[in-house]
Amino acid sequence: MKPKRKPGRITRAAKKAGIPVIALLALAVIILWATGVHKREIEPSAVVYEPGVSLPADAAIFVVEKRKTSRKVPLPGTLISDETIRVSPRLSAHIMDIHVRAGETVHIGDLLVSLDDRDVTARLAAAQAARGQAETEYRRTERLYESGAATHREYIAARSEYRSAQAREEEARIMKMFTEIHSPVDGIVAERFVESGDLVSPGQILMTLFDPDAMRLEIPVPERFAGHMAVGDPVSVRIGAAGAVHEGVIEEMSGSLDPAARTRSVRVQMDVAGSGVPPGTFGRMIVETEADEGVFIPGTAVFQVGQLEMVQVVSEDRVVRRLVRTAPADNGMIEILSGLDEGETVLIHPRPARSGFQSEYDRSGNPHDAGRVSRERN
Repeated sequence: MKPKRKPGRITRAAKKAGIPVIALLALAVIILWATGVHKREIEPSAVVYEPGVSLPADAAIFVVEKRKTSRKVPLPGTLISDETIRVSPRLSAHIMDIHVRAGETVHIGDLLVSLDDRDVTARLAAAQAARGQAETEYRRTERLYESGAATHREYIAARSEYRSAQAREEEARIMKMFTEIHSPVDGIVAERFVESGDLVSPGQILMTLFDPDAMRLEIPVPERFAGHMAVGDPVSVRIGAAGAVHEGVIEEMSGSLDPAARTRSVRVQMDVAGSGVPPGTFGRMIVETEADEGVFIPGTAVFQVGQLEMVQVVSEDRVVRRLVRTAPADNGMIEILSGLDEGETVLIHPRPARSGFQSEYDRSGNPHDAGRVSRERN
């Protein structure tokens, strides 16, 4: 018979069995605590989102307006010289020396290129010798003819031979002159295309010169503008990257349209003496269009974010950003091609973007539908 256990005693096995149960109970309590079952549940509610930021009390605003105005449209063209000289040799020879470089200023008569003259010098010497011999024979025959010892036919033949020898000598002398090429104008060396030692031939371009004081702008003018122009009209032209303004006069207009581009070639005579503007410079002729209505705001109201043009629009007591497309205007105003309507209000001096300042695109994707956003939380 087994002995009876005393009340209140816990065996070692019972202790081992109770430890896992206590651990599981503790884990369950921790999980329930983390899930927040001990807290009161908050009912879902809508949070109203208002885009943009509050309108500053001291903000200067402008009401978008429509007005009728003409626009100034720049038409691009290329500046070329009225007097461009292409320097070429008159005979075949090797180049001995080039006396100028591209960009140098030259004057009439300045030596530009020296050609090898040895062949021509030898030809001139032979022609001079032949002319001397022919002259001697002519003078002898002339005396004989005067004394009756020579016939008239012999006299005419000797005289003709002498004159032919004179012509050959003069030709050789002129060819000798062609071995030195001189500047025919006052101007600037635009480009040179040869080097010393090159073999050149008649008609080959050695270099080009241009007159810097005689310039014209050649412009392909679209058909819609060409109809309002006439030869003799004064125009303003912006030249080069700096955009210096020069006055000009329409000198010539082509009589036909380019069928592909629908443009007419217009030449504007320019007065750019002393400006140092080279041929090939980009220029823009300013054309004023007929007056029509457009939306205008101060130029200071437009700012850029990267490549995007934006304004800050006032809606009640809030300010939001909006994308716009613009075109240049005058008197500190800028034309709005899209993005704003008449009667809307914008900040004249936009405030810098800061935390919480969002565009109408940031939420809705539609610039005219800056909707409210609801969020739910427990």
